[in-house]
Amino acid sequence: MMLAVPGRSPFDWLTVPDILADLGIPLADWQEWETAGNVPAGVVWPDGQVRISVLSYGRWLDSLAVSDDTTPPSPNEVRGTILDALEIAAARGLSHAELCRMFAHHGVTVPPDVITATLDDLIRNGVCHSHTIDHSGPPVIRYRFGRRP
Repeated sequence: MMLAVPGRSPFDWLTVPDILADLGIPLADWQEWETAGNVPAGVVWPDGQVRISVLSYGRWLDSLAVSDDTTPPSPNEVRGTILDALEIAAARGLSHAELCRMFAHHGVTVPPDVITATLDDLIRNGVCHSHTIDHSGPPVIRYRFGRRP
């Protein structure tokens, strides 16, 4: 999946005016779609504005597209998405399973071995590091962001 809004992190939030500007439509069209239940899910923030995640917006746009294109993401797209996710997760980091679920949740098919190879490459290049958490249960390896290449 390509980012719906170039230059924005997939974890950023958009306002309805941001989306209107991106689509080039008037508020009346949006309100009509909203009444029919045909807009991406949003969250009402404390300031009263509805915000929609870039990922949710992208998925919504993808659901509108009529295409048989099932081309998997390129290695650079996988790498960039993983880097963005690790950077946002910060010290908490993400496990391999969480990264797999992140892609699957957004309808993107990335084989687990591709994610493994990408993480191995990022570790080799010092861009991220792994940390094993061994609490009461099976150990879990979490990957954390190190630095941008």
